[in-house]
Amino acid sequence: MVAFLNPGPELDRAGEDLLEETFGHALPGDYREFLRSYNGGQPVPCYVPVPNLPGEATDVQVLLGWGAKPQSSDIRWALPEVRERFPEDTLLPIAWDSSGCVFVLRYDDGEFTSVEYADLLAQPAEFYYVAPSFTAFVERLRSPDW
Repeated sequence: MVAFLNPGPELDRAGEDLLEETFGHALPGDYREFLRSYNGGQPVPCYVPVPNLPGEATDVQVLLGWGAKPQSSDIRWALPEVRERFPEDTLLPIAWDSSGCVFVLRYDDGEFTSVEYADLLAQPAEFYYVAPSFTAFVERLRSPDW
């Protein structure tokens, strides 16, 4: 069972709609439900397997929220950063790890396809498939001794 510490401010329907309008695509239902319930936070446990990533896993330092504090935990701050770095891709940032790399929801042809990890330390950045859905991503979180 995953707990979420330090959730973000309550997100109402108008906030959800504004997020979708800003991003330009509908949110997957399970991610929308997470935002309604927690709107970000620090997951416990916080380690997730990432197949083919050197080390095979990384942490999830913070799940982003709409209007979350500090600013770096706010989707509104992270989205332009990701768009600038990957202008050809349709990606919604959802989390940071402790090394400053980002987890994203990937969209192809306007449809959600997967949760991926973007290794921003690699040059050029490399993407790794993590899960087929946000729920599956959360279900894969483990303690560091798994």
